[in-house]
Amino acid sequence: MIERLVKSVLGIILSLALAFGGWLLTNYLIEVNARPFFAPRTVTRVAIPVHGDVEDSVIRHSLSPSEVFSVFQSWNPGNPQVFHEPAIDQIGLEEAVIIGRQNLSVLENILYLPEGFLESTHINIYIAQRGLPESTPWNQWRNELRDSIYSYWQLQFSSDTFSVVMKLNAFTGEMWSTSLFVIDRMYMLYLNEEEMVSMLEKLTALLIEQSGIEGGELNMSIMENMAEAWIAPRENMPGTTITIYGTELENEPGIWSIRAIQFSLLTESYEVDSESIDDNFTTYEHLSDE
Repeated sequence: MIERLVKSVLGIILSLALAFGGWLLTNYLIEVNARPFFAPRTVTRVAIPVHGDVEDSVIRHSLSPSEVFSVFQSWNPGNPQVFHEPAIDQIGLEEAVIIGRQNLSVLENILYLPEGFLESTHINIYIAQRGLPESTPWNQWRNELRDSIYSYWQLQFSSDTFSVVMKLNAFTGEMWSTSLFVIDRMYMLYLNEEEMVSMLEKLTALLIEQSGIEGGELNMSIMENMAEAWIAPRENMPGTTITIYGTELENEPGIWSIRAIQFSLLTESYEVDSESIDDNFTTYEHLSDE
């Protein structure tokens, strides 16, 4: 009698344990299958050490200048964007964050970011492709991603004072586009003409180094509300473009308050408004490989 009672109790306990375990497993599988790794408009926040070395873990691929031209041209913001998981030959999420932080540490001095900015940021990140062929139906192209070289990681480093948005080629890990925006006007950047010229030169050199393209004739203009520098693209060879947005102070001529800085590769011809530039147009040739 007692033995039968013990067996009954053990049977009930085992049944409850199996039912509870099955419930947990079912919920877990539903949750995993219900959300993709990177869904559109998903914000992914990650915590990665500030300093990291990815040289041993990331295979550094390289692209020819013509491939760089084709890929960057496909990143046109007017083209639809498709989110996807990183392919086996693309840089993973953690590596992308480490590379982004390494790039940001280089940019800290060039962009005059406040001390400690890197440690105080949080990161939003995703991987995607652009470039929908006009003759290809959207759903078909969405299910048939282009070659791995066409993807990019977009990282946004944000703090209470500044926001930096960076695009890395997901195949090579190279930084091809970055924008800085001032959020808190209490931390507005103030630059004189010499400092802006130096920034334009350094950012141009950085883009050339990152992308592996050839240098060229660097054109530069400084106006009341912006400063620009660009190397015009050539046949199957991207150029570069850097723009510093700001306003020259009325009470301190020669000093600009800066609200945004953008730099990227360039695949379209660059049109210059000569009337607005007047005598401020200058040509620099020291970055040419010739």
